[in-house]
Amino acid sequence: MNIDSVLKKKNVLQRYRNWFVLDDMAFSVRDLYDDVLSITNTFSASVIFCDSCEANQIADELGAEEQEFLYDISGMYWHELNIVFIFHFDNYTQTLETLFHEWVHTMQFQSEDGRRIQQKETSLPYEQRQLEKQAFALAKEMMEVYRLR
Repeated sequence: MNIDSVLKKKNVLQRYRNWFVLDDMAFSVRDLYDDVLSITNTFSASVIFCDSCEANQIADELGAEEQEFLYDISGMYWHELNIVFIFHFDNYTQTLETLFHEWVHTMQFQSEDGRRIQQKETSLPYEQRQLEKQAFALAKEMMEVYRLR
């Protein structure tokens, strides 16, 4: 099953290209998409704005193993599915920063080194992972570029 087949069964409130909004969002998904791509120039992963329960249902329907969310996160890149799930999207600039953070993860997983480091860091606490530190730092830099344009 593919993402379009799965999402046909869902109530998609907004859609722009391969970005889908399944819950109320106060701003335009197209504006978000345009702002992100004005900095990154590319974003190959699909993006779904929903809660973590919905993300697990979608992943299950796509054949992936469910994730257990032990702490509250704003978003995640599900690399096996090449989907970014965004769970918190009340604030535009915070959502933008989360998207930049997850974009960094999509780029990390495109490299053999990134996948190897991720595998090695799986057992480390979240805040100690090199890939997370890098993603936070680059997302902050991207936000600065966004603010200065």
